[in-house]
Parts: sequence; structure tokens; C-alpha cells
Amino acid sequence: MKLFWNDDGCLSAYISLAPNLFFGTSISVNILVLSKHKIDTTTQFINASGLFKKVINNNELSAEHIEQIMQAFDSKENIDHFAESVDYDAIAKNDYNLSVSSYVEAKDTREVIDITKLNAELKTTVAKIDKLRAKIDAIVAEIGGTSTTGFMDKLLVGVDVGWMPLGKALHRTKGTKITAGRMKELHKEGAPLKIFTGGKTVAFVDIEDIPEKDINKKPSIIVKSRGVIEFEYYDKPFSHKNEMWSYNSDRESINIKYVYYFLKANEFYFQKLGSRMQMPQIATPDTDKFKIPIPRPDSPKKSLEIQAEIVRVLDALTALTVALTVELNVELNVELNARNKQYNFYSNSLLNFQKPEMAV
Repeated sequence: MKLFWNDDGCLSAYISLAPNLFFGTSISVNILVLSKHKIDTTTQFINASGLFKKVINNNELSAEHIEQIMQAFDSKENIDHFAESVDYDAIAKNDYNLSVSSYVEAKDTREVIDITKLNAELKTTVAKIDKLRAKIDAIVAEIGGTSTTGFMDKLLVGVDVGWMPLGKALHRTKGTKITAGRMKELHKEGAPLKIFTGGKTVAFVDIEDIPEKDINKKPSIIVKSRGVIEFEYYDKPFSHKNEMWSYNSDRESINIKYVYYFLKANEFYFQKLGSRMQMPQIATPDTDKFKIPIPRPDSPKKSLEIQAEIVRVLDALTALTVALTVELNVELNVELNARNKQYNFYSNSLLNFQKPEMAV
């Protein structure tokens, strides 16, 4: 058929369309334009495979796409990477191959790489991560690592520790009676009062939306007691659903965040305790009776100094670990992408014998 059409000179144009344009088939469709009144020996090849818009599960030709194809067809002009008129002899020499890609050169969409700029960006990316790692290493070194004369030894060795039930050491507060539906109604982005519920669900509401007696204004430890059992520290005005509870400190000798870190370190104990129920949950006696360590209970001032120093170190370590995690998630992807570009650049340069300045 290819030989017949070309020998007879009636194949005017061959138009390649995008896949998945027609119902019932996802394959690409080609349009053959035949004419008995051709006055030359050329066939126009149009690569319209990139002209489509995605509509649900199918592709669709828009009116603009059709107009673009018709303009190329009517003008018969050669358009880079889109349309090419090819003489019959060239088609014959190509064994009458009517594949559009044989005559219309595909556009090279590979990124042009400035290797000097890329290598500089990689150096910056690696330096960011190394800087955070160095800060964490410095804190670990300050704490003492495995050293017998480190920070922990100076701070804690020989220090008497008393154990006090959480319910005695801290003041437990109640939440507010509010439904999930009501929370959704009251929620306003940027509102000053945070309402906690189970899991990660929260709402932000105006102060006047919640009874004054149900608002906690002291730095507190929030106990998430159902489903996902965990502790959260919060130092801004808040409330929570009344099936939860929280703790704050009325004692000048207890650093509430120190207690939070201790509870956080023992979170698995409470999660295991809660797993006895069909829906994991704990009750107020489980936390009230849990004993926490109080360093130097004989000296409230010295005790508070030790607690504050522990909090200082853990705050810094937590902040840097979070920052490193975020940085790694972002920067490692950036670095991996850049390394691939770097590899492709040098691979092309070495194998194509290009001068390593700019290459694709």
C-alpha cells in the first residue's frame, strides 16, 4: 500500500496524532490525506503527537490544536520539530517508511547544563547538610558521648534523685465539651486558640468561642489518650476535647518541659499500656500514678538548674534533628537530581568528545 500510494503520487500528507484520543482505543492514530490533484512529488509529514489536553481518562484535541495543524497543512511550510515536506525520492530511499519520526526531527528537550554552576550548587547543598551535622556532633560532644568526664557526668553523677507521682508533681486540667462537628464550624485559619483532639486533628478558634474556664494559658503537657497515644508540649493558649487531659506546673521547682521530655521518652510504655483495649486508650490514673524523677529534691534551686540544663540540651538537639530531617528530605533530593545531571554531563562529554564547558 505504501508503494502504491507514493508511486501513484496521491499521498499528500501524513499526520501523526496523540494517543488515547478516540473512544475504545488508546493507540496513536495517523491521518493519511490523499489527493488525485497533487502538482508536486512531496509528501508533508506533521508530528501533532504533542498536541492534546488531558480530560479525565482521555486526551482531547482542542480547537487551537486543530487550527495549528490546519495552518501547517495549508501553508506547507517546514516547521522545526513539527512539519516537514519530503520529496518522493527521499521516501523511496528510506524504503517507503512513512513513520513521521523518520522525517520530522524530534525536539531535544534535554536540559542544557552549566557544569560550573551545577558543581557550585552541589557544594552549597552538601555544606548545608554538613553544617547541621556538625552542630549535632558538637552537642553530642558537649553531652559527653561515651566519655567518663563529659557533660552528663558533671551534671548527674552523684546527684540524688527522688521519684514523684505525676499527679502529685503537676496539676491536671480538664478540657472542653465540644464535638468534631462544632470544631469544624468554629475553625478559622489564624485564630489564636488551638483546640486539640485525638490524633493529629486540631482546630483554631477565637478565644470567645470557648468558655474561659476551659482555656489553658500555662505551658502544658497534653495527653492524647485515645487511638494515637502520645504527649505534646504546648506553650500558647489552648483547650482540648474533654476526653483528654493535660498537665501544667504550679511548683517553682519543676520545669514542665523537663517532665514532657521524660514522658516523651517513655511514650512506648503508655502505648503498650493502652493496647490492652480494642481501641488503644489510657485513663487518668495511668498518668497520675506514673512516677517521674526529680533531681536534687533537697534543693529546689539546684534541681531546677539541672532540669533547665537538660531541657536546654534536648531543645537544641531536637531543633537540629528536625532541621536536619527537613533539610535531608529536601536537599538530598536536590543533590540526587544534581548528581544525575552531573553524571549525564560528564558521560556525554567523555563519550562524545565534547569540550567540558556546556553540554546537554
